Amino acid sequence: MNMRLWAILGLIFLCLNSLSANENFVCTVCQKHVSRGFTVKGSFYCPDHVESALPRCYNCDQPISGRYHEVSERKLSICSTCREKIPQCFLCSLPADPQRGGEALRDGRHVCADDSKLAVKTAQQARRLFQQAEGEVRDTFGSALRLKDPIARVELVDLKGFERAAAGSGHINGVKAGKVLGVTTVVFVSRGEEKWLEPAVIHLLDHVSSRRMLSVSAHEYAHVWQAQHHRDYAQTKPILREGFAEWVAYKVAQRHGRQDQMTVMMNPNGGDYYLGLRKFLELERQRGVEGVLTYAKKATKI
Repeated sequence: MNMRLWAILGLIFLCLNSLSANENFVCTVCQKHVSRGFTVKGSFYCPDHVESALPRCYNCDQPISGRYHEVSERKLSICSTCREKIPQCFLCSLPADPQRGGEALRDGRHVCADDSKLAVKTAQQARRLFQQAEGEVRDTFGSALRLKDPIARVELVDLKGFERAAAGSGHINGVKAGKVLGVTTVVFVSRGEEKWLEPAVIHLLDHVSSRRMLSVSAHEYAHVWQAQHHRDYAQTKPILREGFAEWVAYKVAQRHGRQDQMTVMMNPNGGDYYLGLRKFLELERQRGVEGVLTYAKKATKI
């Protein structure tokens, strides 16, 4: 979630210099010839239409003449009033304004109107999307990412159920920070010299938008594949595991034209997810896709 605070000083580049009588300026909006007005980002506005040059709040649609925030991967302008007085969406940080379709969830989260329209709210929806994501992984990588054993189950849970699932995975801090939307649980079992991996269980957080859910599902699928194929998965570093899973999700989003999801994954505030993805993209440039998959099955760090 990329948020940048900007300031507009005064009325933005007021033309204070006197203009000679033979100078003639045309307003960008009304096309009238005027001798005084305002220049904003290279365009000229008469006093009656300078307000149209100001950014408008995406939530309340009022012109912003002071401080404002750029929110979500779309970098939408939000005025300070809406930012400070309305709860933020747990996914994109836009105002979850109930008067404009925002939703307050029972577990304390809030969802903006845009994400609420596309939110995955039932287990049936989640499993269908996960199956779609599995198909998209196959479309992208062919048989190279085929699982050895099927996934035990995919569950859709609210925040409390998600925190319970994440408690033993080391992801609990990421969950509380709103960075983690899916958790894969794999259990390694040994009896004497015999070792095996129990079928994986995947928990997906509810009310995530369907497009984001597809990327999260591809990410979690990649965790299962790597756990099943790595020679010593328990010893791998988080940046390797998260970076590889994010690389798989990124490649799937790239193949299916989901630029918005690629932008989300390339957020520099993404910690190990972002840093690992960058390293795997560089590794792909050096070794190709096959080289990345070979590396992901053997290395413990990147």
